[in-house]
Amino acid sequence: MNISVSIKGLGSEVCQGSIPISKLENFKSSDLNWNDFCQKELELDGYWEINNISHLTGISTDNAEISIMINKNEVWSGGYHSLFPDDDESSVYTKDRGVMAIGSNSIPENSSLITSITSEYFNVKEDVEIKIGNTNIDIQFPSDDNYKFFINDLELGFIIASTDEMAYGADYGDFILGFIFNKQKIYFEYPGGMGLPKVFLEKKPDWLK
Repeated sequence: MNISVSIKGLGSEVCQGSIPISKLENFKSSDLNWNDFCQKELELDGYWEINNISHLTGISTDNAEISIMINKNEVWSGGYHSLFPDDDESSVYTKDRGVMAIGSNSIPENSSLITSITSEYFNVKEDVEIKIGNTNIDIQFPSDDNYKFFINDLELGFIIASTDEMAYGADYGDFILGFIFNKQKIYFEYPGGMGLPKVFLEKKPDWLK
């Protein structure tokens, strides 16, 4: 049995890092956008290298349009929240892409927090093969009594990262990184370094001072 999951919609590459206050002041007084400043003044490949706190690329759960296909036949399509309208139990919220997961909660002195976020349209797809003895397809959609999604009694869910649980500062939303089928994690291959990010200066949490 071949399970294919495609997802499209407006998403972001979200990077949060720390830079010396002096460098931040140089950026403020320059006429450069953040990516050009990173390349020309910081001598980096691009904005995505300022990510010592957190980094992800994905489609927002609010914008995700999903198609699920079994053996090349579409069995469901629609928005993420139309499949999982509430805080469901079928998705895994991961924190493995930020400092909160690894316990490295220190920020260098005389530095500032900066978050860069692109706004991009993505369209990606991944699939997985699984051997089953029964050729019949049985689909169980989430309901008021059961929030999970099953295909032949095998659960399909999504891998989601919450920006406010990965790093410091504002909540910039929840993003879909991949899906899980039969406990196997499959990550979408989003392109990176393609957008022009907006920059947000963050306030350090009191407990970090």
